[in-house]
Amino acid sequence: MAPAALGSAVAVLLFELLLRANGEPLFQRDSVHAGLVVLTMPVWSLLLGREFGIELTPHRVVVHGSHRRAVDWHTIQDVRIEGRSIALYQFNGKRTVLRAPHARFDHDFAEKFAVIDGWWRHHRAL
Repeated sequence: MAPAALGSAVAVLLFELLLRANGEPLFQRDSVHAGLVVLTMPVWSLLLGREFGIELTPHRVVVHGSHRRAVDWHTIQDVRIEGRSIALYQFNGKRTVLRAPHARFDHDFAEKFAVIDGWWRHHRAL
């Protein structure tokens, strides 16, 4: 099942369970409640259907987030910690802030930064 479809299915099931806990099944309620289900489906799809993170390859780092983006190692000028995130600075002036790893959620953030920085240092000349 596609992540967006899975997110929508989970949203419907959670809302149905919430309404059944109050003693009324979903589709016997008025259209306002049914409309709430329809409105929450995209939100759940976004929350549950997205994968945030990165993929390290010998030639590039692939950033997974709201959209997928590939940044070649040789185009990166610097890799820095900015606040609780890691930022990739490119020679063309672009800056890409990685959504994951994140210092707030990853207890081994320093090690993950060291891995990303090490990959960049090793593969930037290829």
